[in-house]
Parts: sequence; structure tokens; C-alpha cells
Amino acid sequence: MGKEGFNGAGVLTESIAFALHAALEAAVKELRGRVLTDAYEQERRAATLARLTIDNGDPAETAAFARELLAMVER
Repeated sequence: MGKEGFNGAGVLTESIAFALHAALEAAVKELRGRVLTDAYEQERRAATLARLTIDNGDPAETAAFARELLAMVER
């Protein structure tokens, strides 16, 4: 269904959904690029990315995250 089938509330809801999705993508990009300063930040970052990776369901992203976790514990 395109916007032409939405009423005013549907158009508003779709606009909000797109804005929230863009905000989430920006936050994830910032999180992935962040320089971590302590163990707490490292744990919070890992927990957040784990949830996002599981929700995404992309096997390549899951494998990359697993490699990142392994590197984190080998330090």
C-alpha cells in the first residue's frame, strides 16, 4: 500500500517511522565507531550490538559480530 492509500494518521505514522529508523541507523553508526574508554562502555556496546545483530538476522553480520567478540576477549 502506498501513501495514496493512507489517511492523515497513516501518513504521519509512516513519516515518524522513517525518522525513527534514520535516528536508529545514525546511533548504530556512532556506536560502531566509538572509541571505548572502559570495560563498562565495552560491555554496553557489546550488549547493544548483540541485540541489533540478533534482530537483523543477517548471517554475515552475525559472523562479523562473533569475530569482534572473540577479539574483545582475546585482548
